[in-house]
Amino acid sequence: MSQFFIDVGKIKLTWQGNWSNSTAYVVDDLVWFDDGSTVSTYICVADNTNQSPSATGTVNTSYWNLFAGGGLAGGLQPGGTGSNQIQIRSGLALGGEAAFTYDPATDVMSVPAIAVTGGAAGSPTRDVDITGSIRATEIYEGSNRLTYNIGGGQITSGTVNNDRLPASINVTDLSATTSLTIKTSGLKFDSSTDRVGVGTAVPGTRLDVRSVALATEDDVVARFRSDHTNNHATLIEVQPNTSQASKSGIVLHKNSTRVDGCRIINDNGTITIDNQDTAAPKFNVDLGGTNRLMLTGTQVIVNNPLVVNGCFDENYLTPNITSNTLTLDATEASVFGITLNQIVNTLNITLPANSRAVSVTMIITSNGSYTITWPANTRWAGGNIPTLSQVAGRIDVITLTTVNQGATWLGFVGGTEFQ
Repeated sequence: MSQFFIDVGKIKLTWQGNWSNSTAYVVDDLVWFDDGSTVSTYICVADNTNQSPSATGTVNTSYWNLFAGGGLAGGLQPGGTGSNQIQIRSGLALGGEAAFTYDPATDVMSVPAIAVTGGAAGSPTRDVDITGSIRATEIYEGSNRLTYNIGGGQITSGTVNNDRLPASINVTDLSATTSLTIKTSGLKFDSSTDRVGVGTAVPGTRLDVRSVALATEDDVVARFRSDHTNNHATLIEVQPNTSQASKSGIVLHKNSTRVDGCRIINDNGTITIDNQDTAAPKFNVDLGGTNRLMLTGTQVIVNNPLVVNGCFDENYLTPNITSNTLTLDATEASVFGITLNQIVNTLNITLPANSRAVSVTMIITSNGSYTITWPANTRWAGGNIPTLSQVAGRIDVITLTTVNQGATWLGFVGGTEFQ
């Protein structure tokens, strides 16, 4: 049997672990060193203290030689077909952690749990600075909250599952060309137009709220709520941004064409409700599900007893007699002042559509011996047709009433020969 002997005194290599700037190294000491660019093992070739083995991949050959080449800082190897790429093969493990696995069919790489610790001298934690572009599809923080501090322009796109989001997210200082979308067609901040959309990715106004409702039910698009604990009002304000008198209001459209809307406008203290529908404008006031008041373009309908705490201030018109014809328009007024300066052979009275009971009162000022031929369907008390004053300046008051749309008139003499 052959024998051989090893002189252990000839083995001169001494492993010193991680390089330290305070350790005095001698020839044949071995150290591990990360210069921020590469991670390698170096052998001391000249005694030294505080002489780093390398800088950005360049060996300090005055004191050290490369003993075993390592990889890029962080333990990842360069690869791929383009520049600045990192190639990770299935089965790569870091420090005893589970291996990286990659499924080319789904283009998904599974990464083991990796804890980032350490930092600058005396610092208990490390800030991880990332430059360039980042694309993240899922971010797993485990049971700990992971906070990102990423500079502008470093995120190109990203999706984070709901169960991975923190309790609150603060987004500040969006640039003029940046927009933020939370959920597709959900909440949209468009900084280029200073508009906010809810339920739309393209807000058309400063605040654009849209929803899709079922065809079988009404849709409550928005709700403004204040949880009061005492007797105070919950208000919605529309306020112009000026101290001068201005207009404010709301517009209610009947369809998506945004025409013929109903406008409620405060114009310098004057409130106007204007239904601008051109087909059949109408304004209804319903109380308890029952219509109490209806306004149309030709009439006002009150569907309950009318209580007036004051006098009636009725419209008063003074129509002229033309070619012995006098026309009274009851859709415009109910009291008429008439100067009887010629004989009236024809008296026309225009009634509101579908009228029920209408009265017109004539205050007739005589201008001499002129008369009025009353409609043939006029009935007078006792069958006596009144005789109008024949003295200039004298006044007669006559009222005609119909309850059948002018088929029959009832005549009343309010007084004659007023001086």
